[in-house]
Amino acid sequence: PIIANVIYLAGLSPIKGLDLTPFAFVVAGIIYAVVLFGFRFLDIIPIAYNSLIRNMHQGLIILNKDGVIIDINPSAAQMLGISFEEVHNQSLTKIWPHLDFVRFQLGKGQHTEMSINRGGVIRYLDISTAYLKDSEDRIYGQMIVMVDITERREMERAVRESELRYSTLVEQSSDGIVIIQDGVYRFANKTLSDMTGYEVEELVGQALPFGIDKAEHESVIKFHNLRNNGELAPGVYETLLRRKDGSAVDVEISVGSILYEGVVAHIATVRDITERKITQKKLETLYQREYILRNDLQKEIEKRGKYTRALVHELKTPLTSILASGELIEGELQNGDCLLYTSPSPRDRTRSRMP
Repeated sequence: PIIANVIYLAGLSPIKGLDLTPFAFVVAGIIYAVVLFGFRFLDIIPIAYNSLIRNMHQGLIILNKDGVIIDINPSAAQMLGISFEEVHNQSLTKIWPHLDFVRFQLGKGQHTEMSINRGGVIRYLDISTAYLKDSEDRIYGQMIVMVDITERREMERAVRESELRYSTLVEQSSDGIVIIQDGVYRFANKTLSDMTGYEVEELVGQALPFGIDKAEHESVIKFHNLRNNGELAPGVYETLLRRKDGSAVDVEISVGSILYEGVVAHIATVRDITERKITQKKLETLYQREYILRNDLQKEIEKRGKYTRALVHELKTPLTSILASGELIEGELQNGDCLLYTSPSPRDRTRSRMP
């Protein structure tokens, strides 16, 4: 329009007296309209949209109202093992019939799972859809969103297997096991039921310290409150259970923390130590008897030692005299001062009687 106006003012118009400025405005308006509305020149949203779509981890397929693929992002192409060029302007029914069937079955806000085989490897996808509508609520296309949930499925399978092994281990454990959450028994195994005489259904739902001897209530509740407050509490301690029939059972309780149904809880392993207690008492009795015998033996040894020392003293006095006399005689013999006396033999006595 500016150029047209300059031409008019300079008198250079091809038709004398004709102002081309209005015609230039019309042409410029058409060009601006095409650029602004056709190419959305001043709209930053398409730039952000393209960046988001290209870099998102979810797979995205854009269809027109006839079910023809007009766009697919890199994540979707990677999940399906294809390229944009292979599927662009292709009918979804022709490329993936099952996916085309699924998209018609899903309502607003719904999603489903499907599996695909890529080179012998099974991948699991979560599929959801959304219709693309204009300002007048007319459908002009559809968007299919895919999320690769293979790792989640594998984790769920591993968790199920782990839970199965854990459940088997818990049920077959020789120790009683109870899960306490918010001070209430949420789970108890059959071993604990047999140990206490209560059915599992009778235990579950009871509040701590149900089943504990009254004399032990205060200490058990104290330990539980310490753990709930994040303070230091004994991880293993001994206490006394009171069975349904009123009899007592010595037990050792080991406590730890777990997540039960998504909420922090305490798991307690209860071990019957009645036999151990009986054995300990027997050992204590044996140790006491050994201690008494050892003391008696020590006293006897000391007594005999005193007797031996007294005996030696009594024997030493006459022996000293004998030894002294012996030494004296030996000295005299060596000096020749001692006469030897020998009793005459029978033959000599006989000769002495002869005339």
